[in-house]
Amino acid sequence: MNIQDTGQDHWVKAECYRVANPDDKLTLWNKDGPNGPKVNHGNVGTVESSKASEIFKARGTVSRNNLPDWHTSWYTE
Repeated sequence: MNIQDTGQDHWVKAECYRVANPDDKLTLWNKDGPNGPKVNHGNVGTVESSKASEIFKARGTVSRNNLPDWHTSWYTE
């Protein structure tokens, strides 16, 4: 799982469920914006989770201060 932040205004996060712990929603935050960490083969602004277990459900979220968060649809396999 990885999440790239291409904007400057809001933090982004990925929410996912893994096969190893199917009842636990996990969150991967990217709070550094487009100039953040260079991981995933040099893609600037991208953070990556470990490869501990297969992900079977995931979505992206934009965290907006004093407003409801914006979510993508859940992606499932």
